[in-house]
Amino acid sequence: TGWLFMDYFNQRGPVIRILFDDASSIQPEKTRVRFRGVTIGQVKKISISKDTEDVVVYVALQRDARHFAVEGSKFWVVSPKVNFQGVSGLETLFEGTYIAVRPGPPKGPKHIEFKGSRGSESNDSLEDTTSYFLETDTLGSVSVGDSVAFRGLNVGSVSKVSFSKTAQTVLVQ
Repeated sequence: TGWLFMDYFNQRGPVIRILFDDASSIQPEKTRVRFRGVTIGQVKKISISKDTEDVVVYVALQRDARHFAVEGSKFWVVSPKVNFQGVSGLETLFEGTYIAVRPGPPKGPKHIEFKGSRGSESNDSLEDTTSYFLETDTLGSVSVGDSVAFRGLNVGSVSKVSFSKTAQTVLVQ
């Protein structure tokens, strides 16, 4: 019995915390963390942060995926989405919503707390990009991940939608 416990303990990877704005569609013991279609971890527990600003998702990574627990790793929720540009995340209809990850630098410092996002995460570097903000009274059908086109050419995507400081208008980044 002692050897079984020791073997189980040695197979475990680190437990990380991912902070999200909300946890809709994330379920403990069901939602998986995936990288390039391979499961590298699973959600174990969900709670509210002490300051009630975020939802804290506790993820147990597999032992061979511990190198994802480094500073610079990005996590986001993948769920089905239908818009004018097409359909994305269809695999989630059968397998369920999952959390995708883009790893940080291989030799980066270890890290156990991350800020997660909703919608797709760009694979492109953000070093040579410019952010623009649109302030509007109503949001309409704009959501995170929607493409931004100029003269029919895709030039970017919506990365964040939030209220202004006064909550009188909506900010689109």
